[in-house]
Amino acid sequence: MRCFVIAARELKVAFDSPIAWVIWGVVPAATAAFFFVLGSFFDQGIASMRGWFALMPFLLVVIAPALTMRMWAEEIRSGTFELLRTMPFTVFDLVVGKFLAAFGLLAIALCFSAATPISISLLGDLDWGPVFA
Repeated sequence: MRCFVIAARELKVAFDSPIAWVIWGVVPAATAAFFFVLGSFFDQGIASMRGWFALMPFLLVVIAPALTMRMWAEEIRSGTFELLRTMPFTVFDLVVGKFLAAFGLLAIALCFSAATPISISLLGDLDWGPVFA
């Protein structure tokens, strides 16, 4: 239960700092740019999300650790890590709380990425089954 306190605190800090807003802008823009421009979407002639789903693991493998490392580095830089260690939080609570906060930030970024399948459905007949699966 204490991990939710850590997660809520991290989300509040993220909403107050520009890093969350940057992530929420960069992730959808990067996925759309890589998918439409580099993925040669318009050359295929079909409305398919296959390239987007193939791209997302490579993008998230860079963004997720960077976000998590930023959270830990910010704690150490601001000096609140020592304060957290004196409170009744276990290391497990800290790690899970930070994980939940990073997961929440990335989930919001992926929700903003919903513009990609919506725009594809406007361009052609998109099969929504794989998108929701």
